[in-house]
Amino acid sequence: MAKDESLRTQLYEAINRVVALGPS
Repeated sequence: MAKDESLRTQLYEAINRVVALGPS
């Protein structure tokens, strides 16, 4: 399902951003 993939990609990008700004 393309929708599921899109949602997962958005989630992954959000997590990546949080990690980048995370406890560093």
